[in-house]
Amino acid sequence: MDNKVGSSTSIRLIARSSLALVLIVSGLLWIGMQSRLPIFHIFSSVPSIVFLSTLIALIAILSFLRGRTGLREGLSVLPIPLATSTAIVHLIFFLLDPEPGKELEAFAISLTPLIWAAVSMVIGLSLPIVDDTERSPGNRPSGVSIARDFLVITVVTLFWSFCAALLYDEVSFLDLWVPGYLVPCFVVFGGLALMSKGQQPVWSFLGTCALKAGFAVSAVTMTTYLLFLANQPTMNETGYMLALGWITLLCASASITAMQFMSVLNYEDEMAESIKRNWHFLELFGFYIFLSMAPPTWFDIFGF
Repeated sequence: MDNKVGSSTSIRLIARSSLALVLIVSGLLWIGMQSRLPIFHIFSSVPSIVFLSTLIALIAILSFLRGRTGLREGLSVLPIPLATSTAIVHLIFFLLDPEPGKELEAFAISLTPLIWAAVSMVIGLSLPIVDDTERSPGNRPSGVSIARDFLVITVVTLFWSFCAALLYDEVSFLDLWVPGYLVPCFVVFGGLALMSKGQQPVWSFLGTCALKAGFAVSAVTMTTYLLFLANQPTMNETGYMLALGWITLLCASASITAMQFMSVLNYEDEMAESIKRNWHFLELFGFYIFLSMAPPTWFDIFGF
């Protein structure tokens, strides 16, 4: 009898979730068509493909290992840092190989993952809270296990960026990871981790350190970029300098994605803290967007 009730509940949940997903996506597409938005770009742009395929893979792992709790937490905390990482990769490749006249289109396409991130988060936060955890969190992991997991997520992140780079022409995967910028980022991250007192579970704490490092390094790159503009550089020089700043932000966003994935995987129950961290990082990402691209206003277009 209990099995029948559970099966019926699962069927209703799947049906309700499917209907809700159809309504949400249909409404967004409807708005897009009213705005004369190229719907094709939403579904088939490279950033959307990279984001959706990566999110599906990560959510599948969490759902398999943590059940519906992993599904709910993963959909709630992973989309924003993953969407910003995907958008940043697209922007870096465009800035390193710019096409005059394509600037607004490149920035617009890079932001399409944020549409899917919003949809994913709405779904995740709307799913019912269930108690299907098979085990409680264990003791704080040892330094050896943390180092091992760090190595694994580093290799996976590099492989992800390598696969993403294959979708772009004339730009190498190595252009995403410039040692002269990445090493200082990790040095700042390590210093913050040593200086801070980790009251949070370990992976959530490391995610917070990654966010702090992103803010600190971004302050430096923003200042150097503004000083660089005073020298009246060419378009290619400006694109390269902007790309270097975005590379440091990519390091932060990819790190936050990895740390929050590990936090969910390790039963840390830090969803509220992860969501707050996402919004802080989104503020930094938005500031970078407006630093890099200021769309023409109504007054600019019509010459007022």
